Parts: sequence; structure tokens; C-alpha cells
Amino acid sequence: MTDEQLNKAIKIIGTLVAILFIILVYLYYNNRYGYIRASKVDHEINYLEETATTNPRNAKARYLLAKRYQEEGMIAEAIEQYKATLTIEPDYHQALVDLASLYIDKNNYELATKYLDKEIKLSKDAFQAKTNYLLEDAYYYKGIIGLNTGNLNAAEKFFKMAKEINPSDSDLFYQLAQVYEQKNNYSKAISYYRLALKYDPYFWEAYEAIANCYEKQGKKAQAQKELIKASQIKDKGSY
Repeated sequence: MTDEQLNKAIKIIGTLVAILFIILVYLYYNNRYGYIRASKVDHEINYLEETATTNPRNAKARYLLAKRYQEEGMIAEAIEQYKATLTIEPDYHQALVDLASLYIDKNNYELATKYLDKEIKLSKDAFQAKTNYLLEDAYYYKGIIGLNTGNLNAAEKFFKMAKEINPSDSDLFYQLAQVYEQKNNYSKAISYYRLALKYDPYFWEAYEAIANCYEKQGKKAQAQKELIKASQIKDKGSY
């Protein structure tokens, strides 16, 4: 091997070693961050579990543990703790709504309705009902149940009741638009999709839904314009 070839070989090996070093450093810090986060989550859950065990009749401790379980995707455990919360304190508003939301995710609309109806009964005539965001959530979830079960009139009714409490909720307007789209009232659906976009300009699903409404009306050029807007937002990763 000539000196020139040897120098080239040394440079190549040096480059490969440098690349390998960078990869190892990246993997170290990436895994370290993941480990730290996992350790932090485990620590928080262990603390909440210990608190709930030490104070088994403490409804708030049970609720906080249930909420943490829910955030970590431990749904069965979350349901168990929400139920424990309600056994201790049957009128615990947040637990009623959060438990109902989990039952909706499991398509158990009967149990979800049971807890939502109780929250609505407790809160609808309260002094601050018109600004009660838990009550808004209860109405919203009742609307979702109506939409998912094909009871469009009930869905419309409850979404509108939620809108009276929070008139700037983009998700709420989107779901209300879904009701009108399923009723084949495309102009009204589009107007509500536009409202969703007013409060969340990066809501690309709303643009796609508008495009779908235009497609159903045979307005292909207008549909294409909306699809382009949706694509631009998705490409930017803005939502």
C-alpha cells in the first residue's frame, strides 16, 4: 500500500469513527431522556398510588391517580379509580365527566350517558352554569353520543347547548358541522366548518371536510381549493 493509499484509508477510518461517535452520543442522550421521563412518570404514579393507599377515603387522591392513569393510557386502572372516587364522593364533577369520556371511547354509551346525565342534573341550574366548562363538556359528550349513534337531532341539541357556554370551541363547531353534513345540509355544514377554522386556522380536517361537502354537491373546483389548503397545513406540520 502506498503512502497516499494509507492516508486515504486513515481518513476514511477517521470519518467512520467520527460518525459512529455521533450516533452513540445521540443514542445515549435519547435513551437517557426517555429513561428520565419514564422514571419521572413512575415516580409520580408511585407517589399518587401511595397517597391513595394511605388515604383510601380521600376522593381527590383517588381522582388525581385516575387522571394520571388516564394520561398514561392505563384505562382499566383509570376507570377503577374514577369509580372509587365516586364511591367516596358521588357528586365529584370532574370524575363524572372524565369517566363518561372513557366509556365513550369504549363505545359503552349507556354507562357514559348515566354519568353525563348525573353531571348535567347537578350543574344545569347552578349559579355559574353559563360559564361551567365541565357542564359544557357534559353537553359536548352527549352530542358525541348522539352523533355516534345516529341520533342527529339529539347531537344537534346538545352541541348547541355546549355552544351557549363556550362559543369559541373549534372542536365543537367541527362536530356540529358533522351533524349538518350527515343531514345533507351542506351549506350549513360548511358554515360551521368555517367557524371551526375561525378559532383554529390550522384545523386541516375542517378544510378536508369542506372539500367533501363540495364534492357531494359536484363542486369539484371548490373542493380542490380546500384540499390544497389542508395539504399546505399538513406539509407545514402546523397541527
